[in-house]
Amino acid sequence: MWQDYVFTAGAIVFAIGLVPTLRTRSFPSQSTCFITAGVMAAYCVANATLDLTLTALTVGFNGFLWMYMALAQLKQ
Repeated sequence: MWQDYVFTAGAIVFAIGLVPTLRTRSFPSQSTCFITAGVMAAYCVANATLDLTLTALTVGFNGFLWMYMALAQLKQ
């Protein structure tokens, strides 16, 4: 399905866009990180049920990155 490739490309671009934030450790607010991680998890499940496997994986990875940023702030 061609949509899988389009959505996957978008998710990869979003992940690349997070790299500067992850490197500087100047994370968005914790609530923003938790909410975004939760939404990404829901998108991951929704895409998996539509058999958009690559999209589910890349969106799940984005959710992981957002959750990492949220949890890293708990340590501070």
